[in-house]
Amino acid sequence: MPLLILDLVRPDDLQSRTNGGLPTDLLRQVKDVGQLHHLAARAWTAMRIAAEADGVQLNPRFPGNAYRPFEQQERIFRERYRAEDTDEGRRLRVQRRPHKMFQGKRWYQRPNTAEAASPGSSNHGWGLAVDVDSVELGGRFPWLERNAVRFGFSWELQSERWHVRYVRAEEVPRAVLDVEANGPGGDDGGTEPKEDDEMTPDQARKLELIYNALCGGLERGGIDPGSIDLGGPILTTHHLAHLLIAGQDRVADPQTIAEAMVEQLDQELVTEIHVALGSELNKRTRGPR
Repeated sequence: MPLLILDLVRPDDLQSRTNGGLPTDLLRQVKDVGQLHHLAARAWTAMRIAAEADGVQLNPRFPGNAYRPFEQQERIFRERYRAEDTDEGRRLRVQRRPHKMFQGKRWYQRPNTAEAASPGSSNHGWGLAVDVDSVELGGRFPWLERNAVRFGFSWELQSERWHVRYVRAEEVPRAVLDVEANGPGGDDGGTEPKEDDEMTPDQARKLELIYNALCGGLERGGIDPGSIDLGGPILTTHHLAHLLIAGQDRVADPQTIAEAMVEQLDQELVTEIHVALGSELNKRTRGPR
């Protein structure tokens, strides 16, 4: 399944700042992580508390693998890439290795290295990104798949399951506020969305409106919703429903939600969300079992 990659909205207090040169008043020290932008620090701290409550440990790949000053970005970049005017760079160019631009030159990626952003362009330089250690172990990745977006985090590259970044700017997610106010159980007694949570009639109505509005968006995009197989695991359906309808007083207009999905998400992901919402609606409106 593709990783969920959402557009990053940069906090207002970063708009006039320099990547990798943030003042200390915008950063917060986070235990075992290093420094993060103060909004990302809040979200990461709440997410880690929630994960711990579910028996999952979220830590960076190594201490300090969060905010990266420009000098650290450049050091990492130079370890992984070689400039086109060096002997190794010329060999890598012949091998058609991936390249990035830096200092007006092409820099070619060395084999067996992870991709790195050009210095001054990394989301680590904004204090918004964290690289999660051993993401494939200890239930970390499945937990993040279900919960990262609830805490305002999303992936950046399909090839980097360990790299997440905070994308919500000043719109602090409800899950973060719940953990801060009520502890890891939030306000509903648990950190994970429950598959069998009962919905109020109003929540079910809103979910149905979102689903129908999304169908209309798909039809306008030339896709027949009826042609999509509602069987098979596509997305974490209970999480999507929880994300879209959690908190009756916080739900936006369903038509607006659906139109924003159609506009901002690639067509493949829109289709997957359609499938997930359809499955969730069918499951939740069957009544008591």
